[in-house]
Parts: sequence; structure tokens; C-alpha cells
Amino acid sequence: TKDGVLPDEGAAAPVILAGFARSPLTAADKKRFAQDRLISTEGVKNPEAAKVEEIEVDGLPAVVIEATAEEAESGAAIAFYQAVVFAERQHFVIQGSAPAEQAEALYLLCGNALKSLKRKAE
Repeated sequence: TKDGVLPDEGAAAPVILAGFARSPLTAADKKRFAQDRLISTEGVKNPEAAKVEEIEVDGLPAVVIEATAEEAESGAAIAFYQAVVFAERQHFVIQGSAPAEQAEALYLLCGNALKSLKRKAE
């Protein structure tokens, strides 16, 4: 978000969230894991993946999904982005959403955030 402030409800600005989970990932199929995670995202309903891509981010396997969906509360059409980067004992997630007409800007913004991820040098 701009300046770290969440927009008011109904705002037409993209929202991006990032975080990680520290737990061993037992899913052998990373693509399936990422798709299941998208389906279970709170506040999003009827997601349909337009693009699912397996890539590498700083040498780590990742799955990127660009999707359309509906905002659960309002039913408004939205663009949705999710990237899951897999490490040995954790995974990192970037999710973003925006009004459907801002899909390309959202995907570009999130893709740039994903490309900026770097592992800490040991």
C-alpha cells in the first residue's frame, strides 16, 4: 500500500500483502499447494487462474498465479495475484488484489515486488 496505510473500504487502489510461514512444507506438488492456497484465501471467492507459472526466485522454486475472482463481501470483480516462494523450512507468500480493470498494473507491481526478493547471504 502507499505509505504503509491500508486504503479505505471501497478504495480503487491495489493492495499487496506479504508474509512467510515457518513450517516444513510437506506438499510435493508445489503448484497444487499454491492453487489450494489461492482457493482458501479469506475474502476472495470464485478465483479462476488465468496464468499459473513455476519459476525461480533467487534460486528458490516458486509458483506465480494471476487470477480473476470476486470480493467475498461485495461480489465486485477483482484481479488477484499470488506468488509462493518455497524454501527448506518455510515458504513466503505475496498476495495482491485490485479492481478488475487494474489487473495489468497489479500484476506488474506484484511481479516487481517478487523480483526484488533476495535471500540473506550467509
